[in-house]
Amino acid sequence: MKLQFIFLAVLLSLQLSLTAQNVTITGSALGAGGKTIELKTQADMISSVQKTLSKSLIDRESERFKMQTLVNQTTHVYLTIDNYVYYFYIEPNRTYEIKIDTFDYYQDEVINPFLKQIDLPVELLNVDKEDINVKMVAFNDWFDNYITQYQNGLFILHQKAYLDTLSMWSDSLFGKINNTYFQTFRKYTIAEIALTGAFQKRMYLADNYLLNKNINYHNEAYQSFFNNFFEKYLSTGAPKLNTKKLKTLLQNYNLAGILDSLGYDPALRDERIRELVFLKCMKDAFLSPDYNDKQVLDLLRRFSNYTKFPEHKEIAENLLNSLPIGVSGNMGTQFSLKDADGNVVGLNRFKDKNVLLMFYTYKCDACLDDFETLNLLVKKYHLDNVEFVAVSCDKEVVLFKHSMEELSKYPWTFLHYGGDNQMLSNYGVKTYPSYILLNEDGVITQNPVPSPSSKQFLPVLKKLAQ
Repeated sequence: MKLQFIFLAVLLSLQLSLTAQNVTITGSALGAGGKTIELKTQADMISSVQKTLSKSLIDRESERFKMQTLVNQTTHVYLTIDNYVYYFYIEPNRTYEIKIDTFDYYQDEVINPFLKQIDLPVELLNVDKEDINVKMVAFNDWFDNYITQYQNGLFILHQKAYLDTLSMWSDSLFGKINNTYFQTFRKYTIAEIALTGAFQKRMYLADNYLLNKNINYHNEAYQSFFNNFFEKYLSTGAPKLNTKKLKTLLQNYNLAGILDSLGYDPALRDERIRELVFLKCMKDAFLSPDYNDKQVLDLLRRFSNYTKFPEHKEIAENLLNSLPIGVSGNMGTQFSLKDADGNVVGLNRFKDKNVLLMFYTYKCDACLDDFETLNLLVKKYHLDNVEFVAVSCDKEVVLFKHSMEELSKYPWTFLHYGGDNQMLSNYGVKTYPSYILLNEDGVITQNPVPSPSSKQFLPVLKKLAQ
């Protein structure tokens, strides 16, 4: 059986390599010389894992970059520089010339404390009116305007005539565009309105949009429709799989029992859809406090060796690699960061001690206030078994080094994040300051930890002092 899966994976890889064609992206990024630009896409429709397709160092003098990748179909991608992003579409055998206008790459340190992505000011220079990016903008603008104008009739009065008109006008304006990705996107975007507005029965939607239909693993409108169709499936939608039964099946590692239970739902009579719903259920179960994380991960491993669909095996592997990261009860992500003197410090230096990771920026007043409070608490309680590790997320190393003139008075280790945004993502850092507690074995015991300035922090500290 294992050899069969290896063969399937190799066969899928060979098929992709034979059909994939080169895509080149060149351009300029004014004011971003010396930074890294990356081209990414969503790896699959369930795990939310990001896949890097290519990356390039932006030349310091010319401020130009060049990236290349292989794709075998229209692909929704995004460019990232630091925490700034631009979404667009690429197609096989194309070259895209891009201009990124002058931009303040440090504004998120001041106005964006929650690390929300900010749009890059990007212009596609060599696309004509037939390019899919132009078509998608036109459709999305038209669609948004229609929904805004008729939202009362659609979602409050639930008058199906507004849905029928939406579909009719969409066909008239965009039905002749000869692009499979675009037409699939258009179809499932309208289908999601039918789902959200409850205009059509569940089985009608399943029969017309899911069962025995092509599964568009990499079309974001299909993904959105699928995930909304099976939203909260474990708690509200599964006819023969309630929380109690799933717990029993998980405890017995009964993969076949779970898939059989899902099969009682007529909307899941298609084996491929049934497996995708299983994967979504396992992700939801892992993120729910009602289920045992280790049992969920074990079932995912078993499924990865069971499924005959290479795409589903890939999703299972992505879930196995991504779900445990940053979650309490799982290992903290290893890192190698530099201190102000350029010495490399790894997380393993602090083994056999509890570690409080503190992510901050020097421009963050709340961070500096917390430092002062924490310093007073550290003096009051004897915490020889705790290492305090402050990770500066200031973009400029110069600022980090300069700040040590003030911050070196605090008795803990200061490191610079070195532009490692993946580490921040792995630890789930979404705001500054952020605090995460690891035990002596490097296992995350609490994420997030309350701010030292809050009343909820003191019990954490007292427990460590015991």
